[in-house]
Amino acid sequence: MIIGTSDIFAIESSILEAYDSPGQMALGFLVFYVGGRRYGYRKPDSTLIGPSFNGMHRKIVDRGSHKSPFPSDADAAQIATAISRANSLDDMDDLLLYGVPWLQIFRILHSNGCILAPDSEQGFDDGSYVLHFDDGPLERLIAFQVGADYRVVEGSLRDVRLQQYDFYGILTEWQMRFKEEWGSTPKAGGSIPEA
Repeated sequence: MIIGTSDIFAIESSILEAYDSPGQMALGFLVFYVGGRRYGYRKPDSTLIGPSFNGMHRKIVDRGSHKSPFPSDADAAQIATAISRANSLDDMDDLLLYGVPWLQIFRILHSNGCILAPDSEQGFDDGSYVLHFDDGPLERLIAFQVGADYRVVEGSLRDVRLQQYDFYGILTEWQMRFKEEWGSTPKAGGSIPEA
């Protein structure tokens, strides 16, 4: 199932095997499309979808609070580079991006709920990052992939803005439809949860 428009923003998922546990929900895949590029593994058994489902629920509940520590016109390439290099934990001593120390950027983005992916599941072990910032009536998505050399993969950077209503509408519709699909899929072991 795919919700949204892949050339702007979309979520695609598929269930290979469902589970009773709300923390796990299903083995399958979940990927994001930003600006026409896919982020995440699209393999039948890429990840457990429950953590992403629950994380998106928190995003919806906390709507409007996902604030960027950077100005709204901050350069997406500089942000992506800072995140990719901060993960390498080298040569970062006194570097600042818009007044924020590089080594603190990831912590701030995480505490503000600005990281849509990776979400600690294997489905984004391809180096994908999708950042999300509430910016008034608009939502800003910055997506990119980081290579093994801790550098942004050439051609992977996307910077998209869309209406807040549209962004949260896609999250909400995906959640609703995935929950319906999960609820109607036989669970490993043969049980189906009550509706």
